[in-house]
Amino acid sequence: MKSKVMISSLLAAVLVCGALPAHRTATAVPAESVSMYEKVSGFETVDDLFTLRFGNRFGEVRVNKNKEFVSEGDASAKLEVWGYFNANGANPVMMVPLLSESQKNLKRLKAVEFDLFNQSGRDAEIKVALKVDGFTTEYQSFSVKQGKNKVSATFDTVGIALAADLTKGEGVLIELPQAESFETPDANVFYIDNMGLTMTLKEPTPLTIDLDENEFCSFDKDYQKYMTIVSGVGPTIGSQPTLSINEDLNYVSGGTGKSLKVVMPTGLPPLNDGWPYFSFIDALFEKVDFARYAREGYSLKFDVYNTGAAFNFGLEAHAKKGDTIKAKGYSVAVTCVKGWNEFSFKLADWDNVSEEYPQKLTENFNDFWFSYGKFSTSEKVFYFDNFRFEKD
Repeated sequence: MKSKVMISSLLAAVLVCGALPAHRTATAVPAESVSMYEKVSGFETVDDLFTLRFGNRFGEVRVNKNKEFVSEGDASAKLEVWGYFNANGANPVMMVPLLSESQKNLKRLKAVEFDLFNQSGRDAEIKVALKVDGFTTEYQSFSVKQGKNKVSATFDTVGIALAADLTKGEGVLIELPQAESFETPDANVFYIDNMGLTMTLKEPTPLTIDLDENEFCSFDKDYQKYMTIVSGVGPTIGSQPTLSINEDLNYVSGGTGKSLKVVMPTGLPPLNDGWPYFSFIDALFEKVDFARYAREGYSLKFDVYNTGAAFNFGLEAHAKKGDTIKAKGYSVAVTCVKGWNEFSFKLADWDNVSEEYPQKLTENFNDFWFSYGKFSTSEKVFYFDNFRFEKD
């Protein structure tokens, strides 16, 4: 597969009368103004479509040969998007995998680009994210009018690098709206073609995690939007929370800075199985000396604003895994009432040493997360803020 080079500023040729000088000086083009284009997929064949992955009752996908919906090559992919036909159901999602080593290395990624033909009969909104080294970036929203749309999603790879290894790109995630009616799912049609990656020639300067004294995560620093992750135990796809940085000061602890907005969607069946959770990235846990804070008598504290009725979380702390590690984890139920809540957990209490578990958790610390059971009621919204270490 060949790559093509695009230069953002073109040099115009000028015809000059008279003799040319013996030597001419070339003007250097800044590396950031030059980009490489790496083709990901033209969606040309059935084999191309077999590499795609789908979720949330996506629908039907087939090769399209109608040139009206092809932007390059001989074909595109026709997407007949279904969904759960339920207002509370998660939208259908597809992943276009990054297969070659040059595609997987996203250190110089500038943008993901593709053409999308919206033949659903309505203007729509799609969302685009990256999956890198097991980490999913925040979804970006795009309005797509009826007809052909050129989508270009840019990503802050400097921030993503704090959470994931950028040489391990996995795929491009695209969330599409579900069909409006169970009776006419074949009317919700999109065509996708010509997906590629625009790469800069120069890698950006990396960021570092810089914490204030006794800070774990305040969410006030720009890079901290990359500090959190979501996942789950058991069947939780479509029920996991959505995280974003909030700047509405009504939901910020102390009235200044930012906070983490956590939206928990209505759970998908089976409701009695599966526990979604959110946590922080490994690099942040590795930055903090939990053992020192425990020895010196500190507590982990944080603030939560609950917009609705009282709700229970589980705070679970885990030890590193390994044959030589014998430290017991820690878990506690957290009841969050409506309005602001402050929680405090003495780290020394996490070190529950016994004959069976002779090692301290804080000296073998891996991570902690906030889990909850799926629910059938409407979505719930919380704001978490100001994770810090304080002495009681």
